[in-house]
Amino acid sequence: MQRRKLLCALLAAACTVSLLAGCGRTDTVAGTDNNSEDNSSASAEESDHPVITMNAPYRNMSAFSDLVHEKYPEINLEIIPYNGQNTSAYMKDMRLSGQMTDIYFTSFYTPGRYDDEEDFLDLSAYEFTDNYTQSRLREVTYDGGIYMLPQGYSALGITYNKTLLEKNGWALPTNLDEMEELKQQVEDAGYIFSRCQLQYPGYGFQYLCNIADTGFLSTLDGLAWQEKFLKGETTVADTPEMMETLHLLERWKMPFMSWRCFPR
Repeated sequence: MQRRKLLCALLAAACTVSLLAGCGRTDTVAGTDNNSEDNSSASAEESDHPVITMNAPYRNMSAFSDLVHEKYPEINLEIIPYNGQNTSAYMKDMRLSGQMTDIYFTSFYTPGRYDDEEDFLDLSAYEFTDNYTQSRLREVTYDGGIYMLPQGYSALGITYNKTLLEKNGWALPTNLDEMEELKQQVEDAGYIFSRCQLQYPGYGFQYLCNIADTGFLSTLDGLAWQEKFLKGETTVADTPEMMETLHLLERWKMPFMSWRCFPR
C-alpha cells in the first residue's frame, strides 16, 4: 500500500508539471480518448509495476500520457476517459460511490466537505507542492493536510467601455454607491448599463457567491461558519455577518438586473 501511495504521489507530481503546462487540450477529433487509453494499456502490459488509474477531465489526454511515459517509464498509467456532457456530476458521483481512480480530478472541491483523510493521500509533505503559491495551497488545505492540488484558474469580473465613459464625461466607479449613481446616468443617456458576457445554468448563484467571498465568507470566522453551516450547526438567520452579506447582495442585484444573471 505504501509503495502504491508513493507511486501515486510521483504521478501527482507529473500531473502538476504537465497540466500546468497545458497538456489537457480539447481541440481533438473523435476517438482520441480511445487511442490514449489504448496506449496506456499497452504500456501497462509491458510494466511489472501495479496499474495506476487516472480519470480524464479532458477530451484529449494523449499528450499528457506520452509525457508521463517518457519521463517516468516505470509508472504504469491507465487513463479512464470520459466523453459525457456533465463532467462535474460524473466526478462527484465517482467519489461518492467509492469507485475513484488512483489519481482523481474534480472540477469543484471544498476541503473537509467529505472524508478527505479517508479518500486521499496527504500531499503536504511532498516537495512538489512547493511549485504552488502558498495562497493557492491554503485554499485546499484541511486540518493541516493537502488532499487535492489546485489546477487551473478562472476569473469572473466586470469589463467596461472606457471610450464611452470618457465620451460622456463619466467617472469610473470605485465602489457600489458610485456604480448605482452611474447606472442611472447611463440609462438616462439611452444606453444599456450591463450585459452578461457568459451565462450558463448556475452562473447567477456563482456570481452571488463570488461577491459574498469578498467579505465575511473569506475571513477566518467566515470559513469556520461555512463548515458549521454544512454540518447543520448554524443558520444564516442566526449569523449577523451573513445577514449583512445578504443585504449587500441585494444592493448588487439592483444595478445588474438587466443581466438576468442573478437569481430572483
